[in-house]
Amino acid sequence: MFHTNLADSLANVTNELNGGTRHARISVDSRTEMIRLMNQRLASAIDLQMQMKQGHWNVKGPSYISLHKLFDEVYETAESSVDLIAERIVQLDGVAQGTVSASAAASQLTEYPHSIADGCAHVEAVACALSSFGHEVRDMIS
Repeated sequence: MFHTNLADSLANVTNELNGGTRHARISVDSRTEMIRLMNQRLASAIDLQMQMKQGHWNVKGPSYISLHKLFDEVYETAESSVDLIAERIVQLDGVAQGTVSASAAASQLTEYPHSIADGCAHVEAVACALSSFGHEVRDMIS
């Protein structure tokens, strides 16, 4: 009995995932555009995540400990955003394009400066990356 109900439930879910009525209220064109825009944000979110690690790994100076921890916390927040965006793309029947090479090609963030080490310079670079990502998201919404 349990296996039959489970099998029926899985069959129903699979049917819906494979073209059932799950997206009946969202046109194919709208979904395609949403997936495209979300994959652009996914690329930038992955780039943002790795930029936070770049700062985390390379910060030096008297504020090292606090900035090292801060950049790691921002990385973890970005990581949850990456996961959420990717899962939403798949829920819309898209493919989350989250490889490093796909993200590098599609990210709209400015490259993180590789030659900095000073804490203040890293704070400025992180603030710039966060601001740029925020503007991207707001522009996508409007």
